[in-house]
Amino acid sequence: MRIMIGRFSEESNSFAPQQAGDEDFWISVGDRILKNQGFSRNTEIAGFLDVLMRRRSIQVIPAVDARALPNGCVRRETYERIKELFLRTLTQSDRVDGVLLALHGAMQVEELGDGEGDFLETLRDYCGPDVPIVATLDLHAVVTQKMVKNATAFVGYRTAPHTDMYAVGSRAANLLLQLLDTKASCSMAFRKIPMIVPGEKAESAEEPMRSLLRRIDELEQNSDVLSVSLFIGNAWIDDEESGVSTIAVGKTPTAAESAAQMLANEVWAKRFEFSYPSYAKVVDPDSAIEAAWNALRSGRSPVIMVDSGDNPTAGAPGDSTFLLRKVLNAGIPDATVISIVDPEALAACVEAGIGKKLILTLGGKIDRTGGPPINIQCVVEKVADANSYFTGDPTYDQSAKGRAVVVKVQDTRTEIIITEKRVNNTDPKFPRSLGIEPTQRSLLLIKDSYCTDEYRRMAQEWLLVLTPGATQQMLETLNYRRIRRPIFPLDKGILPKW
Repeated sequence: MRIMIGRFSEESNSFAPQQAGDEDFWISVGDRILKNQGFSRNTEIAGFLDVLMRRRSIQVIPAVDARALPNGCVRRETYERIKELFLRTLTQSDRVDGVLLALHGAMQVEELGDGEGDFLETLRDYCGPDVPIVATLDLHAVVTQKMVKNATAFVGYRTAPHTDMYAVGSRAANLLLQLLDTKASCSMAFRKIPMIVPGEKAESAEEPMRSLLRRIDELEQNSDVLSVSLFIGNAWIDDEESGVSTIAVGKTPTAAESAAQMLANEVWAKRFEFSYPSYAKVVDPDSAIEAAWNALRSGRSPVIMVDSGDNPTAGAPGDSTFLLRKVLNAGIPDATVISIVDPEALAACVEAGIGKKLILTLGGKIDRTGGPPINIQCVVEKVADANSYFTGDPTYDQSAKGRAVVVKVQDTRTEIIITEKRVNNTDPKFPRSLGIEPTQRSLLLIKDSYCTDEYRRMAQEWLLVLTPGATQQMLETLNYRRIRRPIFPLDKGILPKW
């Protein structure tokens, strides 16, 4: 059997002003994909390969591995170029018996909209109706009718923060082999639930997600049900098909339809239960400053303050000065900011050199939602090229992610990490690779919404700050134009029929 594998993954944000172009994707083609699995084992592709390689009769055809940090919508020419790389693999192959894909499920493309729907439709046209196409999807996928029409089966993540990529890849590969071995068809049922939920209110270890995931396990005990998935969706995609959805794959249409409907009913019944995680104190910006000072005065540090409205791992620009300005004005003397995207300020620091003093005009250049640039007097402490710091993601750390600098605000112990491009701030390996030990700092201001367990374990106070920006949590304040109404919670007074 000949099975093509690949990844095409980007999570879009409709409210972010920037776009994802060629420079934002990390791309490998052909056999290079196989070699790269040594860098990180917890990927869908690693899961694909470990299942497929157990059989000598299977020939793996590696196509393309294209991945980007969440961003704005993808430029049309970038999308078409990557799609063409996949098509080149198909046209150069005699045939393929099956296709395994790692998709995100929330990629918006300039002029096209639904990126995965268009991509799957193109692959289906090339492969024909009988070749099974099985794809993994992120928990935050926005599943569309076109996606469902052109794929054979979807298998979704079950963890947030995401830790089960390898397991999802393995499940998808086993499902594809089951279909090929039995030469049986399957049915995929899809339910769209008229509600949107920020990912921060749907962590897998918290209720109601914990109970819903247990329910998925129960539904899969039915021998006629092959897979069940819940997709929370992406609340920051303004699209007609935005919303929470359920997918069930079954041996029969009846089994699939029943499982998808039962799970959807339970999600809808629990719609008021989705809430922020129990470990977080959710506060407005002024209350965050007060809470931080109270913790520090009582000797509890580090305090972790997350700038939820400017979260690069959900597509935000990463250059808001809103919360940084409040921290500096509050006089907190020992803070570390992780991080601010500003290539102009970074270039000025590089030109000045380590140990030099300068006045920076920092941030607020990509998105003014979080305030204008801020002027700071600082000293350049460290300059790092792309290969000398680590964001916790081996695949991104091989890409041209740009340089980073560390500056210290004059007359304080406050440090700011400035990056040339948007980076993943979720892992403490990032500041440590730049010589900053997070546990030794009083306050960590992180552009994120939820971080790794290691950050959570070190925090004496965890503050999720409700800040403005492309990923702001107050969904009712966002200017949705295309999303289908009514939808919960935007229309609480007129609840959708279900």
